Amino acid sequence: MITSYLIGTASALTLTAIVVLTAWAVGHAIVEASPPGPTMWVTLIGLVLARTILTWREMDISHALAYRVLARLRMALFDSYSHSVPARRREHSGETASVVMDDIEKLEFFYAHTSLKSRPPSPSSSPPFHQPPPFSPKPDW
Repeated sequence: MITSYLIGTASALTLTAIVVLTAWAVGHAIVEASPPGPTMWVTLIGLVLARTILTWREMDISHALAYRVLARLRMALFDSYSHSVPARRREHSGETASVVMDDIEKLEFFYAHTSLKSRPPSPSSSPPFHQPPPFSPKPDW
């Protein structure tokens, strides 16, 4: 998760450098009435390539982490579901498991595209996957 954050930060800084360099090139072209030199173009192409590679790597790392989180959620669900007694229920256990697994698959977008990029990691933060408390259908009151 730290790697994903660092690569995302480097990608954002690269984008900032691209914007600043492009604005400088436009300003230079207007004020000096001449296009910028080849060094600026080589630098701009290098920054665009670096941004492309950093964005791809960030997506690769965040998706790998998201799929590990989803695998742990599936295993926790299966473990808790296997301990329940499906014979006492009126619905089919396969249909219920299918619905819940589909819901877990819908979490992929959240984990891969938003949650890992929304906050910087801290040494005291807990991992994004923790064991949820057991579900009790009866309220405690």
